[in-house]
Amino acid sequence: MKMRSFFYAMVVAYCSTLPVSATDYSFPSQLAQDKAEHPSTWRAWAKSYPIDPAIQTDLQSILEDLAKKMEVPDVSLRIAEANTLNSMLPARLDFTGPGFTYAVEFFGMFPSIILGEDFIHSCDKGQLEAAIAHEMAHIKNNDFTKRLVVSLCFVATTWYLLKGTSVSEAIKRALFLVPLGCVLAYAFKKQEQEADAQAQVHLGYRS
Repeated sequence: MKMRSFFYAMVVAYCSTLPVSATDYSFPSQLAQDKAEHPSTWRAWAKSYPIDPAIQTDLQSILEDLAKKMEVPDVSLRIAEANTLNSMLPARLDFTGPGFTYAVEFFGMFPSIILGEDFIHSCDKGQLEAAIAHEMAHIKNNDFTKRLVVSLCFVATTWYLLKGTSVSEAIKRALFLVPLGCVLAYAFKKQEQEADAQAQVHLGYRS
C-alpha cells in the first residue's frame, strides 16, 4: 500500500503542472447520475456493481484506452459501494470498502477492476488513470491468481505442520513459517513494484 500511495503522489505532482480546469472533472457527477438512473434493489447489499458505459463515459474512455495500450482485453470496471454487510469489520481489514482499488481475475479469465466510490470522489483524473493502469498491470500479470494459489498453499502447509501436535511442538514448527511468510511478503511487494513500473510506462511518466 505504501508503494502504491507513493506512485499516486508522483502522479498528482505531475498532474499539478498541467492546466486542468474544475469543469473537466466530471467523474463524481457521472457516478451520481449512474446511481440515480439504476436504483436496482441489489445495490443495497452488493459489494460492487458494473458501471454504465453510456453514463460514466469518462471512466469507460480511460478503461478502453489503457486496455488497448496494455493489451488487456475484455476487462470490466466496477464500483465498490458502501453497504452495511461488512459494518462489523474494521476499516483497515475491509479490503472491499469504497476507499480501495483492486483487481481480480481467475487464470486470466473474468478480469475486473474495482474502484472504491470514495476513491473516485477524492482523486483527480490523473490518479484515476494511475489506479486503473496499476490494477490492469496486475491483471496482465495474473497477480490475483498467483496470490490465491500461493496463499492456499501456505494455509495448507500451515495446517499440515501444525495438525495433531502439542503446543510446544506447534511453536517450534511455527518458527519454520516465519521466513516463509517473509518470502511471501517480499514477493507480494515485488508484484506491487512491477505493477507500478508497468503503469508508469504506459502512462508515459518515464521513458
